[in-house]
Amino acid sequence: MLTPQRDGKKLTYNDLETMPEKIELFSGKLDGAQDMLNLCLYNLGLEQFVNGLPEESKEILKALLEEKEGQNSRLPIARHNEGFAPLKKLVTDEPKKG
Repeated sequence: MLTPQRDGKKLTYNDLETMPEKIELFSGKLDGAQDMLNLCLYNLGLEQFVNGLPEESKEILKALLEEKEGQNSRLPIARHNEGFAPLKKLVTDEPKKG
């Protein structure tokens, strides 16, 4: 599985081949959406994703990260001394100028 990072990464055809052949809609939910989202975030990068979110969504994301940090130390990112600090910093930082 591709792991999205702060900055986006280039995709290869091999990356695309790991994706489901099709995405289907079942009862209003996309089957395969999580895999597609991870692929897109890997390519886009978390910083660009967060910078493109509406402020309301950033606040929701920040609250979710703080909630998860407080209750689930088994998440891979929470094993680091910084916890969710790197992603929370993206949510609260001003967008880069340029």
